[in-house]
Amino acid sequence: MSGFSRKENCQVGLAILDTKDLPQTSPSKLISTYKFATGSPAFLSKVSNKFLFSESVNISQLDISSNIESLIHKDRDILFVGHGSPSDLQVLRALNFPFPERLLGITNTFNIANEVLEFWADSLGDLLILLGSLQWPSLCGAFNLQSFTPFSSSRI
Repeated sequence: MSGFSRKENCQVGLAILDTKDLPQTSPSKLISTYKFATGSPAFLSKVSNKFLFSESVNISQLDISSNIESLIHKDRDILFVGHGSPSDLQVLRALNFPFPERLLGITNTFNIANEVLEFWADSLGDLLILLGSLQWPSLCGAFNLQSFTPFSSSRI
């Protein structure tokens, strides 16, 4: 499937850049971040404090899709941005996520960096360092970096 299994511990991170009130929004509030975790108590304890940009919410895997869906505005056009988007999409499909009707497209910063910058950005961390957007490589955890994905797309 995608390495995703309903039987395993898992985490799902989401960063949302809502451009509706962009000119009036302070830079610190431009991107909203969310992290959902599910699994054994030992796993949840281990991962709950490792996300810098928001609190980790412990939920059941059956609730992940509906929690993500509740964060997406139904009356807005949606552009899905990811780094390695095919894997992200496989996980969403495995969760039976109902893709929004107003989904305009899917952008993969991995491919954009390779085409525009002629840089093989294997990881989002590498891309952010190249763009001068990541000063602290120690932040290079998937859930901390996903907060920068909309930003990296706009910088490219």
